[in-house]
Amino acid sequence: MNDGRALQLVLFDLPLAPLYGGTAEVDLKIRALLDLGMELHVHARVSPVLDRKLRQGLVQIPDWHARVASLQWYPRPHT
Repeated sequence: MNDGRALQLVLFDLPLAPLYGGTAEVDLKIRALLDLGMELHVHARVSPVLDRKLRQGLVQIPDWHARVASLQWYPRPHT
């Protein structure tokens, strides 16, 4: 039940394998917010290598991506 409130989430990385610490916590919080009916717009910075793999379909996007209003990822600049 969404009462018109939306939340913009900015992540330092996509929780592709939420098996440890921060990635597991982010994944669980996204799922909990979706279960509460929140409209989520997720923005994530990813490495250039991960960006390429995501675009080529070589890496599976988290299953919650179908439930968020939008999912955008942006490659980090090379340093």
